[in-house]
Amino acid sequence: MVRHTIAFLVVAVAALVVAGPVAGQEPAQKKAEAAASESPGKNQNQGAQQQIDFVKDVKPILESRCLRCHNQEKHEGDFQMTSKEAFFRGGLGGPPVEPGDPEASLLFELITLGPNEEGRMPPEGQPLTKEQIAVIEAWIKQGAKWPDEVELKLGPAKKKDPVDQMLSGPGLEITDDERLAIEKFQSLGALVLPIAQKTNWLRIDFSLGATHVTDNDLEPLPYVQNLVELDVAGTRITDRALEYVGQCKNLVRLHLERTQVTDEGLKHLANLPYLRYLNLYGTKITDKGLAHLKGLKNLRKLYVWQTGVTADGVKALSQALPNLEIVTGWELVAAKPQEQKEAPKEGKKPSEAKQPAKLAKEQKEQQKKSDQNKQAESKPKAKQPAAEQKGAPKKPATQDKQKQAKPEQAKTEQKKQEKKPAEKKPQDAKGADGKEKKKDKAA
Repeated sequence: MVRHTIAFLVVAVAALVVAGPVAGQEPAQKKAEAAASESPGKNQNQGAQQQIDFVKDVKPILESRCLRCHNQEKHEGDFQMTSKEAFFRGGLGGPPVEPGDPEASLLFELITLGPNEEGRMPPEGQPLTKEQIAVIEAWIKQGAKWPDEVELKLGPAKKKDPVDQMLSGPGLEITDDERLAIEKFQSLGALVLPIAQKTNWLRIDFSLGATHVTDNDLEPLPYVQNLVELDVAGTRITDRALEYVGQCKNLVRLHLERTQVTDEGLKHLANLPYLRYLNLYGTKITDKGLAHLKGLKNLRKLYVWQTGVTADGVKALSQALPNLEIVTGWELVAAKPQEQKEAPKEGKKPSEAKQPAKLAKEQKEQQKKSDQNKQAESKPKAKQPAAEQKGAPKKPATQDKQKQAKPEQAKTEQKKQEKKPAEKKPQDAKGADGKEKKKDKAA
C-alpha cells in the first residue's frame, strides 16, 4: 500500500514538471522576450547597428563631401583631414568628433543642420543623405576608429560646365559704349536688367514694349559685352539683325520666335560658344538652317515648333548634338473633351443647345403625346349638344337671347291679336305661327 502511494506521488510530480510551471509563474525565456517587447526601439537599434568599416563606409563619404575644402592646400577653418592625426587634431572649432558620443561631436552637429542654417556642412551643394549621416553617427558611436596607415586622397576635380562657370562670375567691366547702348535700348522701350544681384551680366527684353524695333535699332548690340539673355520675339527684325546678335560672344539665351529670320540668318549664330537656349518658334527656318547650328556644343534646348523643319532635319541635328533637346510640337495631341455636346441648331442661340440625353427624353415625351392624340381621334365621339361639341362654331349671343325671348314674344302677339278687330284674317296668325314653327325647327 505504501509503495503504491509513493509511486503515485512520483508520477504526479513528473507530470507537473512536464506540463510546465504553475499559474502565475513564467519561464526565464518568456520573461526575457516580454522585456524585449516592452522596449522594441532600443533592441531593434542595437540589432540593426552593424559594425562600421572605416575604409569601406566612412572614407568615401569624407573624400567626396568634405576633403574638397579640408585638404593640404585648402583647409577651411584651419582644419584638414587628409590623415588621422590631422583629423583628430581639429581646427578652430576644436576636435571634430568625441568618440562614442555623436551628440557631443562637432562634425555630427554640422552635417545635421538644416539646408538654410548657418554653418551647415558641406556649405555648397546637396547636404549629406540620411544614409550617409547614419554611417557617420554609427562610426562615432563605435569609437571613431581610423586605421593609422589610412589617408584620404582628393580625387580629380569634376569639370564644371563652362556656361555655369561664366555666369557664376561677376561679369565684365561696363564701358562707356555699353552704357550708351543700354540708354538707347531703354529709350526704345526695352527692359534692361541684371540677371542677378552683384553681377554685371545683363538681360535685354524687346518683346514687351519695344516690338516696333527694326534691324537698325539693334546695331549697338555688340557694345553690350555683358549681354547674356536677349529677347526680340515678335519684333520686326530680319536676318540683318542677326549680324549684330552674332557678335555678342557671351550670349546664353536667345528668343527669335515670331520674327522674319530665315536659314540665311542662322549662320551668324554659329560662333556663339555659350549659347544654351534658342527659340525659333513661328519662323521660316528649315532643315537647311539647322545645319548652321551643329557647332554649338553647349546648346541644350531648341524650339522649332511651327517652322519648316522636318523629322530628317531634327534627326541630323540630334546626331551632331546628342545632349540637345529639340521641341518640335509634333508630339502634342489635342485633348479630347470628356463629353461631346450637340452643336446648336440653326436659328438658335448657343445657350439654347440641349444635351443629347435631355433632348432624347423630350422627343420621347412629344412622341408619346402624339400617339395619345391619334388614339383619341380614332375613337367614336359621344354625341354632345351643339354648343358643347369641341370645335363646333358658337352662335352669336344675340341668337341665344332671341331664342330665350320667343315664348314671351308669342304671348304678347297673341294678346295683341285678341284686342284687334275681327277683320284680320286668321291666316296671318297661322302664317305667323307657321313661321315661328319653321324658325323653331331651324333653331
